[in-house]
Amino acid sequence: MGFEVQFRVAADLSEAVFDAFIDAFLEQAIEANGLMFGGGGRREWRGFVTVERCGSATDEHRQFVQRWLESQSQIVEVQVGSLVDAWYPI
Repeated sequence: MGFEVQFRVAADLSEAVFDAFIDAFLEQAIEANGLMFGGGGRREWRGFVTVERCGSATDEHRQFVQRWLESQSQIVEVQVGSLVDAWYPI
């Protein structure tokens, strides 16, 4: 199981602040929770989150990532999808 994540960062961020935010997102919201993120973007990011090792992402993972993103002042819009089968799309 995994989930889709979309977010948009403020347009007025400097490159240094933007880079620091993306590093923090990957380190704190993703890697620190045993997750992986596949995706990217520039000011609008979109990707898929699943667990790093065998297993499934949980609703707790999904809620944590959503809360983390919503708590960041650099973010102007967040969408976190429902859990879906990461191997066999419906």
